[in-house]
Amino acid sequence: MVGVALAVQVCFEPRIAYIALLAIGIYLLFQLFNCELRIANLIKNLGISFAITGLLHFYWILPTILLRKPSFEPGLAKAGWVEFLSFADFSNSLSLLHPNWSENIFGKTYFFRPEFLILPILAFSSLLFINYSITNY
Repeated sequence: MVGVALAVQVCFEPRIAYIALLAIGIYLLFQLFNCELRIANLIKNLGISFAITGLLHFYWILPTILLRKPSFEPGLAKAGWVEFLSFADFSNSLSLLHPNWSENIFGKTYFFRPEFLILPILAFSSLLFINYSITNY
């Protein structure tokens, strides 16, 4: 199941997959230091996950290897195209709004007022102050 989730993340947005793998890596490091993780199980589980991800993306990896040329236009990787195709900015990401809503047919909206940026920061920062006290009865 982890392999399928990783494959879907890579398919939709590889940067999210990198962030997820970084978070999983940090978690695994903590588990290694606590001696609650066996390295053999870790290698087996990660190997299966990466194999499933590779197999699900084999439909575009195989032609790239066999034809020895990229499956996309090389000019699309230049900085000008990336800037042209990037619509979101920090305020859209933080407020969880779609970036195209700011320039729609009803008019253009501008950068949010500061109080609308502070509210999501306050809401998300409450996750930092959760106290995990487990009691057994």
